[in-house]
Amino acid sequence: MLVGYATGAFKECREDWESVIPAAFALSDQAIELNVRYQARLDNLSAYLLAYPQALADFDYLAAHAPEISENWPRTISQLAALPVSTILFHADCLPDINLLEEMKDRLAIENMDHNKTFGQSVKDMQQVLDNLPEARVVIDIAHAHYIDPQDKLLLQLIECFAGHIAHFHLSKIDYLGDHYPLRVSWPILIAEFALAALLWSAFIGLLFLVGLGSASDETSGFSFIGWWTQALFLTLGFPSSSVLPSVIAPSGAAANLLGAAGGVVLPALFTAAVVLKLFVSPDLLVFRPKVSLSNWSKGRKGQTPKSAHLAVRCYISTKFRVLDISFSAVLRYEIRSEDGALVLRHSDLDITNPRFPIAPQHIPITVMLPLEAGDLSGNGDDQKLRRIQGLDLGERALLVLVVTGTIPELGSEFTETYDFVLPDAFTQRPYASIDYDDQSDVWTGWEQFDE
Repeated sequence: MLVGYATGAFKECREDWESVIPAAFALSDQAIELNVRYQARLDNLSAYLLAYPQALADFDYLAAHAPEISENWPRTISQLAALPVSTILFHADCLPDINLLEEMKDRLAIENMDHNKTFGQSVKDMQQVLDNLPEARVVIDIAHAHYIDPQDKLLLQLIECFAGHIAHFHLSKIDYLGDHYPLRVSWPILIAEFALAALLWSAFIGLLFLVGLGSASDETSGFSFIGWWTQALFLTLGFPSSSVLPSVIAPSGAAANLLGAAGGVVLPALFTAAVVLKLFVSPDLLVFRPKVSLSNWSKGRKGQTPKSAHLAVRCYISTKFRVLDISFSAVLRYEIRSEDGALVLRHSDLDITNPRFPIAPQHIPITVMLPLEAGDLSGNGDDQKLRRIQGLDLGERALLVLVVTGTIPELGSEFTETYDFVLPDAFTQRPYASIDYDDQSDVWTGWEQFDE
């Protein structure tokens, strides 16, 4: 079995192929799935591989996640077919004309869909697609199937029905919005891993005792491996053991005592650190809403300044520790055409009306405001579109990157996190829900609508 990472999991660098491919390789050199779900990302990958044709040569298995939409499917399909991958997967609910897929039919794979889609979740839907693409294989997203059916009957049906035609699996966590997250270690797994580590370590120490001290004296000659294993386990966990006597001075006995004592310090310390991190530190320090909202907002008290159009970005702190001195900065990453027609990538700093927050208690929303200029929006009323930000054209696609810094006094450390929004797709006119909060965040009015 090969295990690898999808480049879409690397939020900080998934737009930068020169960074994300080595990052995935560092975690696993077995397999990689290249996330090219957007045309601009596919264009950049094609250009990168043209310049560095051996960039993927060390992986054993290569796959690519095709775009969901395209303004020019023949061009997109041609680019995908040119990629040096063995699997090209499409979402079951947004396939292009199947006649266009002829040139990649032996590498084609179809992925089952999540609960937010209207087609592609069931075995029947998937079979309907495969009837028209008989040479295609299947990519089973475990999180998609599990969210629809927590009893995993759907997952088992998909595996049983398409056994022998499965290209690979996707494994992650998913929320009700369909956003994917890395897996976290559960309490039973954490405890089981510690117990297994303690047992294996003490077995090694017990073996040293058996070999070195089994006949060292009359006091220890009667001990079996199980006896020495038990005593080593007590020693590793920090409990006193009366069986290993100071009078036993064989070199292997001294080494075993030393290693046992070291294990008794290191293993509990690692377990304690894991417990503390699991209790107090979230894998995502900040949780952002997936959409940026249009807001008419005024800085200061009501009536002090006239309201003006802003982009609102909302997040909350997920850790139980205090977070202080939070600062936000924003960068727009966009493409322009040079005079000779070449595509040039630009990065421009954006203004933020309220970039600093002195303190951010857990779960209390923070809303960051980016002012818009006249002409940034097109349309009127309920049909406004975001075309520019502060006079910078978004084009077909641009990336709004928010950089957050702050301090965590309890840990004595600073942090820096980034979050990106693909615009204009991530733009909505829908206002953020108001939240009436008190000391118990689980009963806040409006909390369930926070991430809608």
